[in-house]
Amino acid sequence: MHHTRSRAGVRSTIRAHAARCLVFASLSILAVCAAAATAVPAAAQASSASARAALSSTYVKEQGQLHFSSRSGGSAIAEQGSASGTFSASLDIDLTIKISQVTGSFVAYLKGGSISGSASATPHYSGQWVSFKGTLTIKHGTGSYAGASGTASLYGSLNREQLKLNVQVIGRLRL
Repeated sequence: MHHTRSRAGVRSTIRAHAARCLVFASLSILAVCAAAATAVPAAAQASSASARAALSSTYVKEQGQLHFSSRSGGSAIAEQGSASGTFSASLDIDLTIKISQVTGSFVAYLKGGSISGSASATPHYSGQWVSFKGTLTIKHGTGSYAGASGTASLYGSLNREQLKLNVQVIGRLRL
């Protein structure tokens, strides 16, 4: 027996099929968008993690000799000089010396970039000398040192009459 469909029946079947295809396509697009939305942050995290992994833990032992460059007022002075040891670098240090604490900020200009950060130490006074022991913390890096971080031991002495500063940094840093 031969069945014939009416035009209305065929249109109804086509509409039902089109509706199912539209629902399936919409669900597929939502799934692709959801996968892409989770992949972008994951890719960004992987990129950030690989950048951090590219920085290696480096044992650093640097000695710097600096000289007075300017006075910032009160007990704050600026010193400039160079360091040698693990790296060779020029240094700019802003130092504030108070009775119970030495604080400062620094920028080290290394081949391929720079690192900067802060320092805090406890002073000991003896005649024209103030010696100090504390920590140095890297907070920022540029160029090859972007993402640099870490904390190291800081030792120093300052001739308060000539304003000549000697510093030593020892420790492991992510550079």
